[in-house]
Amino acid sequence: MQGSGERGLFVGSKTEDDYYAKSSDRAEVFKITQSLYDKLNVKVSALRDKQIIKLDKDALSNLRVNNSNTPLVEEKDKDGKWMIKEPAAKKDKEASTFKIFSALEIKAAEVLDKPGASVSGKLSHPAVEVNLTDKDGKTTVLKVSSADGDDVYVQVESRPGVYKVKKQMLDDLSFKADDISI
Repeated sequence: MQGSGERGLFVGSKTEDDYYAKSSDRAEVFKITQSLYDKLNVKVSALRDKQIIKLDKDALSNLRVNNSNTPLVEEKDKDGKWMIKEPAAKKDKEASTFKIFSALEIKAAEVLDKPGASVSGKLSHPAVEVNLTDKDGKTTVLKVSSADGDDVYVQVESRPGVYKVKKQMLDDLSFKADDISI
């Protein structure tokens, strides 16, 4: 470690209100406060980015949502308006995407690196599936589980981890076509 520019901080036992500590590049032992110890003693999961997806709405060209009420397909026209392509009863009507995009932009409460069998089972038969396709044809698929109490789980295909979010996301994505046509 010497000469590499890296240093380590070794934290030892607790005294009354402080902790003993030692830097890897110094011989002296010193004390650090409880508040500094708390800042250093965080779980890796707390440092993870909890943003499920970073939406570039301008780059999107197609949106597909399959929920228990209706399959919905929208395409952006040349003027930048979202137009419904499915269901047929709403074809070529302008759509409001606010509810969909705001549901997708929420942050997770937790990121699970190794979800249990129960969570994996729920995601194998998602309550909602969202496909976002950009102008280059790249599609991002999100699967939203059925409710698990006040929470649901979201998996973004081709990304590790599962996001735990409030059930409100499922509620917002369980719309009918009439709810989003203008």
